[in-house]
Amino acid sequence: MNGADRSAVMQYAAEKLNTKPEYLFRSSPQTAVLRHKASGKWFAIIMPVSREKLGLRGKDTVDVMNVKCDPLMLGSMLTEPGFLPAYHMAKGAWVSILLDGTVPLSEVTAALHMSYALVSKKAGGRHRTEPKEWLVPANPKYEDLSESFMQQDTLYWKQSAAFIPGDILYIYEGKPIGAVTWCCEVTKTDIPYHYDQGGLHMDKVAELRLLRKYAREQFPLERLADFGVRSVRGPRGLPDDLAAALRASGEAVQKRRKQHMKALFLWYPKCSTCKKAKAWLDANGIAYDARHIAEQNPTADELRAWQAKSGLPLRRFFNTSGMRYRELELAKRLPEMDEAEQIALLSTDGMLVKRPLLITEKGVLAGFREQEWGALLK
Repeated sequence: MNGADRSAVMQYAAEKLNTKPEYLFRSSPQTAVLRHKASGKWFAIIMPVSREKLGLRGKDTVDVMNVKCDPLMLGSMLTEPGFLPAYHMAKGAWVSILLDGTVPLSEVTAALHMSYALVSKKAGGRHRTEPKEWLVPANPKYEDLSESFMQQDTLYWKQSAAFIPGDILYIYEGKPIGAVTWCCEVTKTDIPYHYDQGGLHMDKVAELRLLRKYAREQFPLERLADFGVRSVRGPRGLPDDLAAALRASGEAVQKRRKQHMKALFLWYPKCSTCKKAKAWLDANGIAYDARHIAEQNPTADELRAWQAKSGLPLRRFFNTSGMRYRELELAKRLPEMDEAEQIALLSTDGMLVKRPLLITEKGVLAGFREQEWGALLK
């Protein structure tokens, strides 16, 4: 794997970003500035700096490149070899990268594209009208996307690139996940939203709508490398072959959804097991209607039908680990009650009912066991 140096970066900027270096400083004639043509903003500065000034060992001079970076990614970038706190630039918005061969060219160009995108949003009105597919990074340190999408299928996203409504975002979650896990559509842009905390600053956001979820093992970073993507530092376009693979995988999920009649999924959103079950359904492309088990508890007729269809003893439909079960001392009382009385009791309070419940044409399951659910839904 080739490490990046000054000449390789200059050549890449000229060929891919149509940008030539400007030499603006008499006191430092080797310092080169790369400027975004539309916005007029600098997106990279390449300069020679002594290793001592960078906090490195040695007294010789080394080329570094300063680029703008998304604050969401700053922490993870600085853990990588060759990435340093910005030299002579705002350390919360820029990062320095060694150009001495330490950092692979693919990682340097990914950072270059991130910086280019960050300054391009200041260029004025958008000219693009056709939707585009993006690969964008997310830092699990700042937001648990699984938790967010459990609650609703839309969320606000930091608008760090020139998104337009209709764009498709494939979200790559950084360490410890390290994989593309979500596909979303941009539904609105330029929504005013002030946030300034923990090094993260936002003035406007885009609204995203969830389209599908990918399992971690489908598109980990190791597989992305097969398509020429070795890092995801900032919003970037997709190689054609990677875009095709992501779409094909999504189409397969949609096909599986159509093959199944919708299941009924009864859950309690604060229950960790219910969350795992919902994530499993989403990852496996199972179509379902979700129902809050406490807000819309099962009726006696439903419970009677589900218990018969499941073939399970009625006691399996009680949430025996729940607080309500213990408060009513049902461990002692249930043996003295007949089935009609037990069903009547269950129908009065959804918190007494075992969760989650999965009801399909083929059968009914109480509680989540991945192997059982897979067998029922295959």
